[in-house]
Amino acid sequence: MTNKLAKGEIEMMGSFNESAKNYIQSLRYRYNNNNPYLPHYVISKTGEVYNIIDPKMYSNYMENDEYDKKSIIICLENFGWLKKIH
Repeated sequence: MTNKLAKGEIEMMGSFNESAKNYIQSLRYRYNNNNPYLPHYVISKTGEVYNIIDPKMYSNYMENDEYDKKSIIICLENFGWLKKIH
């Protein structure tokens, strides 16, 4: 995470984990507690919103500085597809 920047895009992701709390805990312990791939928010299936990093900051979540610097990453708790499209 580095400098604070203005954001212009929202990226929605899935946790592919059965529990938002387990997903958040796994985020914190990856890469020896120095995870470069953090979403800004995690939203549980019950609607609880967890702020992981300041929305003005950015991480390397998308592995593309251009997108990472201008995006807010929101990760929704889910385990698999809601509706699989072929």
